This record gives sequence, structure tokens and C-alpha cells, in this order.
Amino acid sequence: KPSLSLKRDSHLASWPITEIDKYILAGQVENGLEPSGDASPNTILRRLALDLIGLPPTPDQIKWFEDKSQQDPDQTIQHVVDAYLKSEQFGERWGRHWLDVARFAESTGKEQNLTFPNAWRYRNYVIDSFNKDKPYDRFIQEQIAGDLLPIKTDEEWTENLIATGFLAIGSKTLVEENRRQFEMDLIDEQIDVTTRVVLGLSVACARCHDHKFDAIPQADYYAMAGIFQSTKTYFGTHTT
Repeated sequence: KPSLSLKRDSHLASWPITEIDKYILAGQVENGLEPSGDASPNTILRRLALDLIGLPPTPDQIKWFEDKSQQDPDQTIQHVVDAYLKSEQFGERWGRHWLDVARFAESTGKEQNLTFPNAWRYRNYVIDSFNKDKPYDRFIQEQIAGDLLPIKTDEEWTENLIATGFLAIGSKTLVEENRRQFEMDLIDEQIDVTTRVVLGLSVACARCHDHKFDAIPQADYYAMAGIFQSTKTYFGTHTT
């Protein structure tokens, strides 16, 4: 544990609230630093609002927070955090980060840019999953194999199917005339996004050669390709 001689500086000795704070304070003291003063209620609320829902607080919310903070600041912060976590905007704020890595878009991009009229369904699925605090493992399973998961209701079946939009969206070369080439390019894109979001690295280059540094051989790539090849992808454009 950090050893501190702070009896002379009672304002420093009383600064830590949690055990982690003691370690932070020890590092500051060793470097001749002191903790910054407490942020104002206005600043605290603004940080909470922008971090959790991506929107600044309203003037009325600021006034309420300042008044309540004078009575019990810790309880007031906890109340605001719980309220923001329960709001619809929380899923919109944090779901966008998943949509970014899942390469969400409402069209195919590339040479012939056709729209995905129902892409919004997948977007809403992600937002709702965050707001429901859905377990991460279930969140992943639904997007990769939602059509194969056991279901109890029609609503659950519909949600699982929408989740598999994860594999259908993304850029596609619709002008490709070689059907076999198009199929393998589609599979390559599905492997790439799946491994990037789950493993945090790309496996797509193993299409042509073993990874030089990561333990990912071509054999693993084509084992995954076989799984995706056995799945029919419905793109959801206006022509398919």
C-alpha cells in the first residue's frame, strides 16, 4: 500500500474517497503535485451528460443539479447517473460505437451504391440492446447466428433475424460479373468484420497467406469461410 506522511496536510489526507484514490494521491505527492479541486456542479453534470447520452444538460437540469448538490452531492450524482443509464439516449450514444465497428451504413457503397431500406432495423436493434443491458455474449451470438438460436416467441425470432443484419450490411461490389468471385468477396468481408469486432484484429489477409506474426493460418481462414459459405445472405436492397 502507498505510504504517505500527510498529517501536516489534512486537506490532502482527507482527499481520498476510495482505495484507488490513495494510490493516485501517493503518485501525485511523490512528484510534488496536489489533486485538483473539486469540479463545480455545472461541470460535473455536463461531463455526465456528454459521456452517457452525448447531449448537454438543459438550463433547468443544471439549476436542479446545483440545488440538490448543496444538500447531498454524492446522492445527487448517483441519481443523475441512474437516470441517464435508463434513458433512450444512452443506447443511442453508446450504440453508435458498435455501429461504427460493425461498418453500419444504409447503402452498399462502392461502384453501384444501392440502399438498404431496412438497415434502420439493425440500428434500432443495437440501440435497444444497449438500453436493455443485454449480455455481451448473447449480443454477439444473435448477430452471428441469430437464425439458429432457440426461440420461444415470434417477437424473439424477429429480433434474432434482425440481429443477423450484422452479416448482411457492409460494402459490396454489385457490378462483379463473376458469381464465384462475388461470393468469396462477400465471405471475406464477413470474416473481416466478425474477427475485427470480436478479436480486435483482422483475419482477412489469411485469405492469401498465413499471418506472419499472429497465429492465424490459411487453414483457419477457410474453415471460417466454409461456415459462411453454407449461409445464404439476404442483402435487403430493393432488388434482392
